[in-house]
Amino acid sequence: MPLRNRTAVLLTALSIAFLIPGLVEPLITISASFTVFGVTNELFRETRSILGAVESLWNSGNGFVAGLILFFSVVVPFVKGALLPVILLLKEPAR
Repeated sequence: MPLRNRTAVLLTALSIAFLIPGLVEPLITISASFTVFGVTNELFRETRSILGAVESLWNSGNGFVAGLILFFSVVVPFVKGALLPVILLLKEPAR
């Protein structure tokens, strides 16, 4: 296998390895506050991971948005990460 393909397989494996913590570690902070007479009062502050946000959206009845985030943040990267090494390993070397 050419060096270029080995490098691509290695980088794909690294991207999958970094994707997993990126999905489960806290990432998104949502806050709501208001200011009255120069004093800011915080009403709501919540930090969630991508998967936590999907779960929260699903439980609140926003299934379509939860499905879109799940599909484009989880399914597509994992499918891409799974197929790319297979394609590179099966590819015939150039002559």
